[in-house]
Amino acid sequence: NAHHAYTLRPHADPQFTYFPLWLQSVKEIPCWQAELPQRGALRHWIWFGVKALVRVQHLTFLPIVLAIGRYNFLAISWVFAIKQRAWRDVLAMALHALWFAALLGYLLPSTSVRLQFVALHYALVGVLHVQLLLSHLCTHQFTAEEEKTLGVFEFQLLTTRNISSVWWTHWFHGGLEMQIEHHLFPQLPRHALHDVAPRVRAIADKHGVKYVELPCFEALRVCLLDLSSLAQLLTGVDLV
Repeated sequence: NAHHAYTLRPHADPQFTYFPLWLQSVKEIPCWQAELPQRGALRHWIWFGVKALVRVQHLTFLPIVLAIGRYNFLAISWVFAIKQRAWRDVLAMALHALWFAALLGYLLPSTSVRLQFVALHYALVGVLHVQLLLSHLCTHQFTAEEEKTLGVFEFQLLTTRNISSVWWTHWFHGGLEMQIEHHLFPQLPRHALHDVAPRVRAIADKHGVKYVELPCFEALRVCLLDLSSLAQLLTGVDLV
């Protein structure tokens, strides 16, 4: 899909366009300003609001991702299935939703408790969304012209990082902590990503391409620091 074809391309990758919440690269700033009204006081007020949101992006990152990550996955699944007219998938998801609602209705005593359970449950599942973002945020962003100077292999390794794991965290991440291999071989089953990783690493070493793999909390620290730096930078950027 588009995300795998031009990962993190500024304001083009549909999975990593977060205007006006999170600024990922200075290359996005002209794209952001192009989204504003062309003239007038409204243009300046909206830019003021954008800068205010970005100013705290390193603080809002985790709460927002945990709060909406699961709902985002569900929405994407429903929209994709309906657009593709995959009616069996739609039926399966509808049956699951009915089963889940019936189970909660049977096990929990009140609507309030059920809603609290769903909110907590979906927030915990949102950890997977955090991992997916950590696999790309604060790596490199390339324009379409810059992408042409890179091969597919180098481009994917520069825009992606792996999250190191052991057996139980590998299960927890569902195999998608191997984002480098996943981007190189999008159709490869997740359980096989670990099998090809040594070969990918060997090719990277042979050609001098950096293969980045970080522990989850170290990747989170790197991303939050970078988001904070970008937030500081944007405060000094005026409209053009």
